[in-house]
This record gives sequence, structure tokens and C-alpha cells, in this order.
Amino acid sequence: MWSREDSKIEKAKEDILKLLEEHKRQVFYSRQIEVILEQSYYHWITNTALRQLAIDNKINFEQCNIVTGKINCYWHKSYRYYKNDMKKLVDNVNYFSDAEFTRGLGSYAELLVSDALFRGGFTFIDNNSNNYRGIIWDRSDHDLDFIVEKNDIAFGIEVKNKLSYIEQDEFYLKIEMCKYLSIVPIFACRMLPANWINDLYNEGGFSWIFKYQLYPKNEQKKALEIKKSMMLPVDSPERLYQGTIDRLNNYVNQKGKILSKNM
Repeated sequence: MWSREDSKIEKAKEDILKLLEEHKRQVFYSRQIEVILEQSYYHWITNTALRQLAIDNKINFEQCNIVTGKINCYWHKSYRYYKNDMKKLVDNVNYFSDAEFTRGLGSYAELLVSDALFRGGFTFIDNNSNNYRGIIWDRSDHDLDFIVEKNDIAFGIEVKNKLSYIEQDEFYLKIEMCKYLSIVPIFACRMLPANWINDLYNEGGFSWIFKYQLYPKNEQKKALEIKKSMMLPVDSPERLYQGTIDRLNNYVNQKGKILSKNM
């Protein structure tokens, strides 16, 4: 039986072919295309479409080794001299996949979020914590990056600074963790799937979406290179923009009004 997901996969195939047609002299890897097309398709839809196109020999495909494993590379059927471009792609992926570099991205995002929360008037209760007001989460060894309060409401903040989505199991576990601690879940991240955002909203939480992967200021040159050459959403701000903080505070103010009406 033909499903809605099947229809999405077929449409994603069309958009992938269009992308490669517009960039015939460029090699892409799977995560890159997933991110480029994420406004229209979930990452897993695009990934399935890519694999089917490769199996059907509609696009060229090669698996490449990187320091953390392997990536699947794709390019237009007419691109014969792709090796140099593929090497540049692999070099870039190796650069931003390096374990020390990714740890640095995570720490930098937490620094930016911490600064934004302070500027937004939040009170810090704890960081890297699994407990609040004597209630301890003991169902796993997970914790929350920040627990903060504002307007007599407690919030659990989870920060993710990755091109990929947060792991699905971790996403829903952190929501459950916040419910257990009687605090409101907030995910500060580059992007989430729309259905996860809806689930979070239904649980009273907030998706604090940045759209960009955040690089430290000393990596600005590399961020610009990756943004230009790979069409990936990366930025290197010194602080989160005031508009980003305003979005969070608007949510908090609305949350306070809703809770007041229900008292």
C-alpha cells in the first residue's frame, strides 16, 4: 500500500536530483544533503531517498573513510573528475568530526546559552544535574545541562550543537526526566524534526531552535569556508542574538500566564 512516507521519499528524490543538477561539479555526503533539504524533509526521509537513488543508479555513490568511520558520498552522473572535490569534502568532514573539535563545539554552545540565560534574567539553580528540590532522577545516568528558574517556573535546558538531530531516545528520555523532576523541558539546539517539536509542545516544553551550528570565534574562517563550500548552516557569533533570547522570554511569559490561569 502506498503511504504518505513513500510519497515524501519520491518527492525528496526529485529534489535531490534537482540539487545535483544545479551543482553538477560538486560532491556531497549524506548528512550534508539531509541538512540542505531539512526544511522540506526529515533527515531520515532524505537519507532513504539517497540510498534508493544510488541503488537505482540515478546518482553516483561511493563510501569514504573518515577518522570517525565512514560517510556516503553522492554526486551527479555526469561528473567524471570528482576525486579532488571528494578529497576536499572528506578533509572538511574530518575537520569538524574530530572528537576534540566536537567537544569544543558543545562547550561553546553551552557557554553561549549560559550567557543568553543570564542576559534573559534567568536564575541558575544547577548545571549537569539530575535533581531538583530533593527529587533525583535515578532511572538512567543522564543529566540536564542547566536547571534554571524564572517567574517562579523551573526549566531544564538541554543544549545540542550538532548538524544532526539529537538521538530520538535521548530526546524523549529528557522530556520524561523533566516531567519526573516537575520542571519544564527546553531543547536549545540547531534543529529538531517538526513532529518532535509538536510532541515537546504537547508536553508544555519549548524548542529553542538556532538553525545554525555555532562555531567559536577563532573558527570563523573555517565556518565561512564550510558555509560557502558545503552550503551548511554554520555561524560563529560571539553571543546569541537578542532576538533569540526574546523568543525564549516570550515563551516563558506565555507559560507563566497559562499556569496562572490554571491555578
